[in-house]
Amino acid sequence: MRAITRMSRWIDTRWPRHLTLEQRASIREHPEYVEVIRRLDKQAEIYIYDPSEQMQLRRDKLTRKKLNTFVLLERALRKKVRKEFDRKQANIDIERQLSGAAINHEEAKNVLRTDSMLPDQTNIFQKLLIWPTSHSLEAEWQRRNAAVAAISQFCCHLEGGPLRGRRKRPAPIDEPDEEHTAMEERTTKIASISPKISKEQLLLEKAGSYIRKAKKPRRCFQCYDNNLLSVHRRTHKYSEHKSTLRHFREKHLEDRRCHV
Repeated sequence: MRAITRMSRWIDTRWPRHLTLEQRASIREHPEYVEVIRRLDKQAEIYIYDPSEQMQLRRDKLTRKKLNTFVLLERALRKKVRKEFDRKQANIDIERQLSGAAINHEEAKNVLRTDSMLPDQTNIFQKLLIWPTSHSLEAEWQRRNAAVAAISQFCCHLEGGPLRGRRKRPAPIDEPDEEHTAMEERTTKIASISPKISKEQLLLEKAGSYIRKAKKPRRCFQCYDNNLLSVHRRTHKYSEHKSTLRHFREKHLEDRRCHV
């Protein structure tokens, strides 16, 4: 309802977010705050003649009450100022919308002129925030055509929904860490001793060692031990650990049997 009754509530710089210096100064003249100051001054005079621990505690208590009273009065005044602004500005904005000049005045245009807002966006606001001013059907068609033209000038993309499925990402490149370096040296030695071992077997051995030692593996252990899949599918490495979790939930959560 606030969005309906007042235009651009969240981007309106006119909305009072903070109190002015005069408004903060008026808080110090509030009877409740004046009474707390009087009691604090009186307790300070008593403390001069009786500097006991009990008098010090009373003085500290009144000091905290002084700060708390100022904060509460400031919060109440800020709420009151915002409420009065909302009621007054809501009537002004509704009258401007009904007259067909929602943001045609310079004050509202200055609010919308920011570094992040383009002139075409301001034009869209001008066309979309105008309420019906006539019961004529022809006037409604003209108002709709003006809004469509403003949106067409701003949008340079063709119509259509998003593409189905996820974008294909390139295969992740394994980071050269100490574990992988040691594994590569081991596979090199094995290959030199046993030349009959194929690259696929070395890749499977490397993937199995990674799955057993990794704290947050990026390879699926269910796919790894499924001999019906290809070697590329069994040793596939995801870019992130959460991608492995998502794959497991979608593909293996209903398997009810562990291949390992």
